[in-house]
Amino acid sequence: MIHRFVDFEIDENTREVRAGAQVLPLQPRVFDLLVYLARNSRHVVPKDEQLDSVWPGVIVTDASLQRAVSLARSALADVGTTGAIRTHARQGYRLCVEPAPAVTSPAPPAATPAATASTQALGRAHAAYATRATRNPPASNSMLQSRYSSRPGPTGSSDSASN
Repeated sequence: MIHRFVDFEIDENTREVRAGAQVLPLQPRVFDLLVYLARNSRHVVPKDEQLDSVWPGVIVTDASLQRAVSLARSALADVGTTGAIRTHARQGYRLCVEPAPAVTSPAPPAATPAATASTQALGRAHAAYATRATRNPPASNSMLQSRYSSRPGPTGSSDSASN
């Protein structure tokens, strides 16, 4: 999954954070923290929840979480995104960045009556050719060989007689 924001994107599949063509170097746990904050960016994520999700089954202190947040902030600040991760005192952290505008593909052009008629005519021609080919299949190689092997060669003798 790719989380797109105005200044950067987080690609979970490749485990990269990209700002344009630049890939931000992040430690694995810092990347995991940033992904978790991106997935839950609509609300403040409590510290305990972050510790349980980023460091499952590992006993760590709040200092480990604070260090990971600091490294994530530094990496994002290097590409001009400051204030992306906000601290909510005694509650947790929240990723507060504007999502990238949705990219919509342009609608296909409307079919004109002339284009529709020519497409239909082409379809009919293809169908007629396919029907003809089914009724009159091309001769197989063995049929062609037997047809030409009985003819006399340029010297007036047949190919089978010279063998």
